[in-house]
Amino acid sequence: MTTKPNQTENQKIRLNKLLARFGLCSRRKADEWIREGRVSVGGIVCREVGVQVDPIQTQVAVDGKPLKNAPPHYYIVLNKPAGYVTTRRDPQRRKTVLDLLPQKFIDAGVFPVGRLDFDSEGLLLLTNDGDWAQILLHPRHQIWKEYIVQIDKPLSSKEKSQLEQGVPLDGQSTLPAIISPPFSALQGGRRFVLAIREGRNRQIRRMCAAIGLKVLSLKRQKMGPIRLKKLEIGKWRLLQDSEVNAVFEIEREIKSPDSTT
Repeated sequence: MTTKPNQTENQKIRLNKLLARFGLCSRRKADEWIREGRVSVGGIVCREVGVQVDPIQTQVAVDGKPLKNAPPHYYIVLNKPAGYVTTRRDPQRRKTVLDLLPQKFIDAGVFPVGRLDFDSEGLLLLTNDGDWAQILLHPRHQIWKEYIVQIDKPLSSKEKSQLEQGVPLDGQSTLPAIISPPFSALQGGRRFVLAIREGRNRQIRRMCAAIGLKVLSLKRQKMGPIRLKKLEIGKWRLLQDSEVNAVFEIEREIKSPDSTT
């Protein structure tokens, strides 16, 4: 079983955290909903970010719909194919990653943890546990994400150093990255593993373009402690308890008095 601490029944909880625990959204998105007046507490619209409520004694509603019993938490890893958008709904009616999941997960409020570009494939995490997702997404944790990158020409030692040291994007240099050697001589140095700690829009493609490289394919194989493993493209699996708990452990280490970070 996962070891996420339970909320005691008589303890108040921040409103954004409550919405996240119901799998409705992330804490950040919850704050936006609160400011927009979409959330009511005890029948009164609440626009105060940071307010605490007793979920047992006080009725909380979103868009006029009261929160009911929270659904069970689901933690999923999907091997995303190219050609799918990483969102719950798409205004352009393109295929979304939720089209690859059973309806019961969608009904439970599962959402993607972060994004993976339309043209990219590989590991994508989905959950309806906003707290768990926030651990992976919060900038202070600097979660490492690992990608298999294929480019249009061999990677030179100079280009390797540029990517590892940081590339200027939008007036700010990217954080140092880690590059592993090419998989095979048959690829002529055009295929390598790149690990980054940020999540800027289309970051790897833009990093490569900034130094004259074109990305032909991009596949994520690891995010934090979670690996894709031997999961076929377009398929999904539930995470093991040990994998789920490994993410919670990141937050515990940050909060630990003995932590050096």
